[in-house]
Amino acid sequence: NGSGNPFSITYSGPTTIPLSVNGVGGVESKQIIYEVRDSIGNLISLDRKDTVMFIVNGPGGINGANVSPVYAITDANGKAVTTIYSGTVSGVYQLTAKLVRDDNGTVIQSTPVKIVVRAGLPNQQHFSLWANYYNFPALFRFGQTLTVYVKLGDKYSNPVEPGTAVYFNTTGGVIQADAYTNTNGDASVILQSANPYPS
Repeated sequence: NGSGNPFSITYSGPTTIPLSVNGVGGVESKQIIYEVRDSIGNLISLDRKDTVMFIVNGPGGINGANVSPVYAITDANGKAVTTIYSGTVSGVYQLTAKLVRDDNGTVIQSTPVKIVVRAGLPNQQHFSLWANYYNFPALFRFGQTLTVYVKLGDKYSNPVEPGTAVYFNTTGGVIQADAYTNTNGDASVILQSANPYPS
């Protein structure tokens, strides 16, 4: 059965759009679906197909989040599909779908969908290292342990991508070689008292 002309555009999915800055190993793109319906709520049919334009606004300019394709024609189920790409700038972006009806030029626009792009590369100014004891009481006592903690943020002061690898070494004793950050940018390893002892 046919439908009426396009009347509204609604966001169909996905429910959440977690994106990471390009190049950090996280999710960098996500397929986005909009539905176009007629005035009584039916998905528009193929004989009423129309072109939907996707618009992204946010802090990144040409280096920020973007979509491809920018234009999509509705399918037999009234759906228009595009893919959003994260870019290299963290922040909150808004995605909007817009349609200008072919028959009379009426503009139909969706409500904005907020998308957060997060988790850039580790940044030296947001790298922290600490332990509960800085004067580790283990001189000449082999096998004593101390937990060493790190917190990693990106240049936007957000936690880095979960699973970011951190390498450790030490000038005194023996330390575990690596750890991987959690969602808060935290990781920890165990330092053991052993040769060489610090001076």
